[in-house]
Parts: sequence; C-alpha cells; structure tokens
Amino acid sequence: MKPLKIINGFPERGSLAQLKITSFF
Repeated sequence: MKPLKIINGFPERGSLAQLKITSFF
C-alpha cells in the first residue's frame, strides 16, 4: 500500500482518502 498523502494540508487516511487521490490523479 502507498504511504499516506497530504491533501489540503491535512493527512488523510482510509478509503475516502484513496478516492480523493484517485479523483485528483
């Protein structure tokens, strides 16, 4: 699994964070 990525200046974790990362990338 990939390390946690910081989104909007806050570290997000969980499936929701993965969905957001997928949306941006």
